[in-house]
Amino acid sequence: MGDEPPCDGCEFEPPTLHPSNEPAWRVWSICSQYGRPIDGMGGNVQPISVRDAIAICEGYGESAETFERVLLIESILYPVLSKKGDDAGPNVEDE
Repeated sequence: MGDEPPCDGCEFEPPTLHPSNEPAWRVWSICSQYGRPIDGMGGNVQPISVRDAIAICEGYGESAETFERVLLIESILYPVLSKKGDDAGPNVEDE
């Protein structure tokens, strides 16, 4: 990770999540890190399991709103994660 700038002299703090989004991010992170299936043939990531997300939300005592936020996070980040490693790069039209 030598391409990253040093943070010793940085005066900016990393952004914090809104308190209502923290539980959803925690649940999504657990699902993504430990429960995301990977296609064995191509090595591509698959969407997180809805059952896993429900079970983790219930285990942490989270509401249905948190579950909906988890699905929203997945709908935004899954396309990015599924294209990670593609040589095509972002969907930008050449002018």
